[in-house]
Order: sequence, then structure tokens, then C-alpha cells
Amino acid sequence: MKIFYAQGETPPSPFRVGNKAYNLARLRQLPYRPFQIPEFLCISTDVCREYLEQTGVAHIDAKEAAQKIEARKIGEEFMKPIYEAAQKLNQPLIARSSGIAEDSEDNTAAGVFESYKVQGEGKDFLEQALRKCYSSLFSGRALAFRKKSDEPVMGVLLQEYKKAET
Repeated sequence: MKIFYAQGETPPSPFRVGNKAYNLARLRQLPYRPFQIPEFLCISTDVCREYLEQTGVAHIDAKEAAQKIEARKIGEEFMKPIYEAAQKLNQPLIARSSGIAEDSEDNTAAGVFESYKVQGEGKDFLEQALRKCYSSLFSGRALAFRKKSDEPVMGVLLQEYKKAET
């Protein structure tokens, strides 16, 4: 399973989708929710892991890794089903990190990884937001966080973008 839909499905392990996606999916299963959770889907950690392998960033400098990730296309075998699934959500979308050790009982990791609003409609805009999310695995904050936690891999939430209400 490469894409998980959060509409009523039992969430898979946090190791497959990251803790943020796992926890949001569990909240969506509650019979009573005192707050709105925008619709979302999650791209599994498997996609990130395979993409990073294809990109060849395992043993290079973090800055160079981030640049390679932002420059290299995500394979059509991943992007086609991701794009088709994203069409089922209301636009605009935001790509949000869902790290394995993020939002866990031991670590909040708030602000460690990045979220990116998809800046237009079309597969290229969606792919650009995903690549930026993945490249945030190699920021200075992420490297410091990972020294005490996990491998450089994350799930990514594609979530309906809602402006904050004040």
C-alpha cells in the first residue's frame, strides 16, 4: 500500500505513514470530534524510501542531498497514482511531513520538517511540493533531530488546505 485514505480506514502502522498521519487517522475514527480535520491522504514511507534510493542521497553531504532531491523528478510509477488520488480531495492542497518519530510520545518535532502549499493545479505543482517536503529531511534542524531518532524517511500528508480562522 503506497497511498492511505483517511476516510474511515483503520490506519496502518506509524512506520508506514508516519506518526502525524497515524494520529490524525485515529482522531478521524472518533465518534465525536470537537474540531474539524480537513480531508487527507497519506503517501507511505515506502515511496520516500524508494525515491531517496533512486536519488542516491544515502552517503552524501546534507546540502547536496537536499539539492539533488529538489532537482530529481519523482518516478511516474509513484506520481500517477498520487496525482489521481489527490484529485479526490478539495483543492488547494498542502503537503505536510509525517515523520516516523514526529509527533510521538517522546518527540513532538514541531518545526523540524517543512510543509508546502501546492502552488497550482497539475501534477508538476504537486510533485514540486512533495520534493520540497522530502528535501526537508536534510535541513539542519532535521539532522539534529535525527541524531537521536530515526532514518531519513517520512510519509507525506496531502491535506485540503484551510485558512486559519480567527
